[in-house]
Amino acid sequence: MRNKAARWHFIEGEAGCRHAVETGAAAVVVDALRASATAGMLLGGGATGILAVREVEDAHTAKAQDPDALLFGERGGLPPEGFDYGNSPRDAHHAKGRRVIFTTTTGAGRLVACLGAAAVYLGTTVNAAAVARAAMRHERDVVLIPAGLAGEPDFDAQEDRVAAAAILMAAEAMGEVPLGKGAEDYTHWRA
Repeated sequence: MRNKAARWHFIEGEAGCRHAVETGAAAVVVDALRASATAGMLLGGGATGILAVREVEDAHTAKAQDPDALLFGERGGLPPEGFDYGNSPRDAHHAKGRRVIFTTTTGAGRLVACLGAAAVYLGTTVNAAAVARAAMRHERDVVLIPAGLAGEPDFDAQEDRVAAAAILMAAEAMGEVPLGKGAEDYTHWRA
């Protein structure tokens, strides 16, 4: 498959979300250890859809409008009060045939911050090739967004950068991938 994306950018956190929205790029949010893997497992396990929301209160409001939906998510690693499940891929099988309302400390908020981008994906190592292929189909810039930790810009989320590098490596295996902003960060984590 030939890569038709103009450039692939590697920009962490809110700055990456802003860049994707402002440039009309496809966004790939990478919250490697939980949100991305859980969302992938939810969909792979038969959830009929996922509504990502930034705040716990938004999740409860959405649940009131869709009482059959399941609440999945976490704050500080624990399920918020009133949630059906936390943010663990192990629980994804419970969502088969159901819609999921999903909020996490960082990943879901980064997804919401990307509203207005050409497309928004959640990626990690378990779906690296699939998300790279999907992002390429847009034939425009792609912004890989290692999620980091919301509210803590100095947090060293190495796992998010490594998983974002794995997605870009999967894209490179499919064809030429011109690099844009953050290329030096990518080459550091690729090594």
